[in-house]
Amino acid sequence: MSFDLAHIWAEMTPLAAAIALVLALMAVASIGVVVERMWAFSRSAKASRLFVKEIGPLLKSWDVDGIHAAADKHSTSALAKLFASISKRYLHAHELGGRGGLTPVEMARNEAERAKETIGADLRRGMNVLASVGSVAPFVGLLG
Repeated sequence: MSFDLAHIWAEMTPLAAAIALVLALMAVASIGVVVERMWAFSRSAKASRLFVKEIGPLLKSWDVDGIHAAADKHSTSALAKLFASISKRYLHAHELGGRGGLTPVEMARNEAERAKETIGADLRRGMNVLASVGSVAPFVGLLG
């Protein structure tokens, strides 16, 4: 007895073929999400390493404008996005001179929390597909 996919596919009922197609689509979606996330994470990590090397001296000299410029230059880095939003808020609050009852540092800290939530949501993009496939696929397979 040989293992021939064409013969197996020809012998399937329409319901079994539909279930096999659903499983194949879920597999393709899962692989697509995994590949895309690996690519995005590696690109972000590389940009973050370059960003950290560039802003080291800027942090020592407290050059917020330079940090902001470096963060804009490394826009694919999650760390640079966080620093960009914090530095923008700090510079804006510093220009306002404390109006609104919060110091520039407090406003930057609040912006950091908001930016962490936004960046975290961006980093988790596609994970709902993996969660759905992981929870549904065993039952679809059992149905087949």
